[in-house]
Amino acid sequence: MKLHEIADAEKWTRLDTLKHLIVSGQQPEIVDASYVAVGFSWGDLQKIGFAKKGSDRQGGADLMWWTYTGPNTITLISQTAEIANGKTTHGRNKQIMKTGDSTSPVEMDYS
Repeated sequence: MKLHEIADAEKWTRLDTLKHLIVSGQQPEIVDASYVAVGFSWGDLQKIGFAKKGSDRQGGADLMWWTYTGPNTITLISQTAEIANGKTTHGRNKQIMKTGDSTSPVEMDYS
């Protein structure tokens, strides 16, 4: 390996990896959160210019959502919790998102 190839490889970041996965059509999984310690999130998409954070105030509530603006598609991973008969069941939902798709608005509590 030549010196310039080593230097180029060291500059390759996780955000470069995310952008490459999307641009090449590999449909990476994105966690439905602004930040995650492992994997990719909306915040990562925003940093590479592939997501926009929206907000609004309705009826005294602050709402926030994300809109995907990148090319190709991504797989959005959402965590779920359901309580029935005093028992909590956790799960994961997967949703394919294309350019222009948005998440459902969620109410933000800043108290």
